[in-house]
Amino acid sequence: MNVRRAALALGALLSCAGCTTTVTTVRTVSTAEYAAHSWIGRGEQDVVNAWGENGRQESDGSGGRLWTYGRMSSHEIPPGRTSGDSGRHDFPAGPNDDLPQRAATVDELAKFWIDADGKVYRFWFAAEIYKKGLDAPTAKPVEVYGKKSP
Repeated sequence: MNVRRAALALGALLSCAGCTTTVTTVRTVSTAEYAAHSWIGRGEQDVVNAWGENGRQESDGSGGRLWTYGRMSSHEIPPGRTSGDSGRHDFPAGPNDDLPQRAATVDELAKFWIDADGKVYRFWFAAEIYKKGLDAPTAKPVEVYGKKSP
């Protein structure tokens, strides 16, 4: 009988230990407060002030433009390899084949879709931008990434 009581007591103890209280705090954000921290509705000049003069623009297909901001990065390609995955050369061997080569790529950091009226209607940031806290309209990524300020 003692074993049964001990098992019941242990079972009750373990089931109670799994019950914890979780507190969830809900914060209501006003429309004005949301707009102050969002890029939606901001003008072209706000984007230029934060991100600098844009070098890469393309049509958004709806009469507006897509502005893309990025940075160049380079990486080393081991000797005897190409920048592709296959590792084979499609050209004759040269005198520098045994030397490491460098390849440059553009890392996209931010994109802004700007309508025909010059207002942002959509945006995207790389994870790095969120981690560094540079996603707010008041942030100055232009200073972090070494571009000239307007």
